[in-house]
Amino acid sequence: HMAISPDGSRVIVSDTTSGLVKAVFTANGSKTGQFAGGTYTHEVDYSPDGKRLYVGSIGTTLLPYSLNALKGDRQLTIADAATMTVQKTYKFDYGLRPDVLTPDEKTMYFQLSYHRGFIEFDLATGKVTRTMNLPATAAGDALFPDKLPANSMHHGLAMSGDGTTICAA
Repeated sequence: HMAISPDGSRVIVSDTTSGLVKAVFTANGSKTGQFAGGTYTHEVDYSPDGKRLYVGSIGTTLLPYSLNALKGDRQLTIADAATMTVQKTYKFDYGLRPDVLTPDEKTMYFQLSYHRGFIEFDLATGKVTRTMNLPATAAGDALFPDKLPANSMHHGLAMSGDGTTICAA
């Protein structure tokens, strides 16, 4: 739920309950800026060049599945890392869980609340381009939907350095 700048001078923190994303100087702990990132900000990533921040929000996880529409803003927020100014926001029906960004910064992969698998998202068009479904166990099915820990069916993505392979937990 946080990321350190490529030069190590700042930490960007997801302040989940406030819906804000905050920047803090690592040298002295002073706050250097903030922006709104949706309801229950969650994942925070720097772009490969360190110029942008990508923040996903999961929405209020305390509400049951039947009240999904009331969970707040589930979104991807893209902000300028230097000025902490929001550049673009994409809305989603479900919370954005762990994500990975391709090295060319054209595509992001997200796990979503309640989804067994992950999606491929085109950052230029703002569209889901593929959905990858993963198998579930009987134990996992027994938890669906309202006994899932914080609405999360799967929780963890990693990408190889060359962007060709994804590992999903």
